[in-house]
Amino acid sequence: MDAVLLFGVFLLLLLIGIPIVAALAASSIAAYLLVGGLPAVTLTQNAIFGIDKFVLLSVPLFILTGELMNASGISVRLFDLASALVGHLRGGLAQVNVVANLFLGGISGSSSADAALTSKVLIPSMVARGYGAGFAGAITAAAAMLGPIIPPSIAMILYGSVANVSIGKLFIAGIVPGFMVAFALGLTVWLISVRRGYRGEHARASWREVMRCAGRAAWALLLPVIVVVGIAFGIVTPTEAGAIAAAYAALIGSFIYRTIRLADYPRLLLDAAVDTSIVMLIVAVAATFTFLITLLGLPQQVAAHIAQQSTSPAMFLLAVNFALLFAGMLMEATALLLTAPILVPIAVRLGIDPVHFGMIMVLNIMIGTLTPPFGQSAFIVSAIARIPVERIFGNILLVLPALLLVLAIVAYLPGTFLWLIAVLGV
Repeated sequence: MDAVLLFGVFLLLLLIGIPIVAALAASSIAAYLLVGGLPAVTLTQNAIFGIDKFVLLSVPLFILTGELMNASGISVRLFDLASALVGHLRGGLAQVNVVANLFLGGISGSSSADAALTSKVLIPSMVARGYGAGFAGAITAAAAMLGPIIPPSIAMILYGSVANVSIGKLFIAGIVPGFMVAFALGLTVWLISVRRGYRGEHARASWREVMRCAGRAAWALLLPVIVVVGIAFGIVTPTEAGAIAAAYAALIGSFIYRTIRLADYPRLLLDAAVDTSIVMLIVAVAATFTFLITLLGLPQQVAAHIAQQSTSPAMFLLAVNFALLFAGMLMEATALLLTAPILVPIAVRLGIDPVHFGMIMVLNIMIGTLTPPFGQSAFIVSAIARIPVERIFGNILLVLPALLLVLAIVAYLPGTFLWLIAVLGV
């Protein structure tokens, strides 16, 4: 009972706006006092053990890769390619927004970074072409969720670390759901555009034009291919892939595109270091909190309750989806990942593949970044594009059905995306 109460206090602290690190630290201290008999050094030791994992070295490397690629000016080339591919369809610029975020997802691994970038570049053009500001903001926020689904993904690295799941398998598993989300958003854009009269931006581009744009963007598009292929075939570890990706991004920005100067590197390194510090601090404090609530028996209590209820895998997944979607409306994305050490053992006991369960968690978390009242991506778009957030939330309701349909397919038809792992022999 003490463990349940402590976890409830942690959630309450998050709901009233306490930063996640402070909420975790306060809850950990309370849990430490309840456990009793442990030396104080245990708190520090578990925090260190939480980040003392080789795979977590890939986090700062992929964050740095995203900073370098964004600074190299590849966004213009990716937008041109997206326009050549889908700009002729109904809702041309909105379709470009979705496809551009699909490309960016293979580079940054962050929904926040992608939402910020596309808000600056595409929303002003969309509004100028007659798209509703709320619709433009909603599509931008929704498309940005592709960042943590398409590999490389920082969210998947964190999930794999706390749940002891193969990062390589998670990366491969994210490819098909990422394209499913992009297709669902594209179809939604088309349907809304037919109703509102949004037209294509130009005539269908010739294959020569498409290939020309692809050639200009080829160096950027090769990055996720190098990472995924390297990990999938056991050539490199995720950490080594992160190092290669960062070096590759620096090479492109400095010597091929020539848009990053030597004087830019201190700022880029500092930005990456700040973002890394935030992530690692959360992981460290979360490790201590997880250790203490495990000592207090929360995972065992949850597992025993489920066993008593004779829950089927289907009902368990339904309950998890509802719980994560609801929690995503109230909590930030990183906090939801902290439930993995509790939920994954139960899922495995019910015969659910932990890679499959990881994709369910990531999709739920990303949908949570869109929903009111605290949808992170929606607020980022609102702040940068200066669109009232309530107008964005109102239009997000139009795209939610498509995203929930993809979530249902991923949850109950895992064969639709896990086949790729078997084909590649990962």
